[in-house]
Amino acid sequence: MKIKWKRFNKIAVVIFLTITVCNSWTLRPVNIIHTSKQRETIYDVVVDHFPFTDRDRIHWYVDHKSELREKYGIPGKLGYAITIWNVGDGFLSFKDNARRIDDLYCFGDIESDERCIDKSIPLVVYLSENNKEFFDMGYNGYSYTLDKDGKLSAAKDRELLDRMKGRY
Repeated sequence: MKIKWKRFNKIAVVIFLTITVCNSWTLRPVNIIHTSKQRETIYDVVVDHFPFTDRDRIHWYVDHKSELREKYGIPGKLGYAITIWNVGDGFLSFKDNARRIDDLYCFGDIESDERCIDKSIPLVVYLSENNKEFFDMGYNGYSYTLDKDGKLSAAKDRELLDRMKGRY
């Protein structure tokens, strides 16, 4: 009987620690590290860490949309594409990582040698011709729309989203 309780206690401790670690990650604020404008309608936003779930990623964008507009001028008034990048291990030097250039995205507007990051795109936001925002999770192929009531739904018009990707 004592052996079963010891095993149960170990399992309970592991579950508790897992929940604690996940909770501490999600409660940390997401910090905007860098922003840039590639063209009139294409923007990049680099953050230090991003939520795990698609829903939380989209809600982070919605909650910070006014901050992005006021502080950084993102997005403009025209149709747009906003790529949110995870900074990962921080900015890397192009010179030190030239062998793996295909894995890096480098920002031309940063004057330092350390201007590249690992390619990690947790979210891309597109504004369509009819002023509807699409949220694309490139890594898993899912895309979503958010209605006026705040309800998240899978994007029905996948063809429109594919056309928009080609436009930017």
